[in-house]
Amino acid sequence: MGVTLLPAFKTGKTASALGGWHIGISAYSDNKEQAWQLVKFILSYESQKRLAIDLGWNPGREDVYEDPELKHNLPHINVLKESFNHAVARPNVPYYTRLSQILQIYVNAAISGRMEPEEALKKAEEKMREIIHTYE
Repeated sequence: MGVTLLPAFKTGKTASALGGWHIGISAYSDNKEQAWQLVKFILSYESQKRLAIDLGWNPGREDVYEDPELKHNLPHINVLKESFNHAVARPNVPYYTRLSQILQIYVNAAISGRMEPEEALKKAEEKMREIIHTYE
C-alpha cells in the first residue's frame, strides 16, 4: 500500500486538513525554565526525527523531512511533506467536531459497503444541516 495526496476535482487543488499539537508554557508555571528546556528538547531536530521514525509522528520541523535516515525508514515522507504544502485549517466553528464525526460515520459506512455512497452522503448532509441549524 502506498501514500498519496488526497484527490481533487479536475479544476481544483488537493487539500489536506491542518491540525496537530501545540506546545506552550503557562504564565502561571512555577517551572518556566524547565518547561522551556522541555519545549526546546521536543522541538529539536533529533527529537523530531526520533518521534517520526520510532512513533510515526509527522515532524513539525520542515528540515527534518530531508533527513536521509528518515527518508530511508519512512519512504512516504516526501508525500507527507507535500501534503503540508496544501494544508488548510479546519473551520473555526463551535460545531466542527460534531460535523466531522458525522462525516466519518457516513463515509465509513459507504466505504465499507454498509450504505450506498449516495445514501450515506445524503444522510450525512441531513444530520449536518440539523446541527448547523441549531446555531443559526
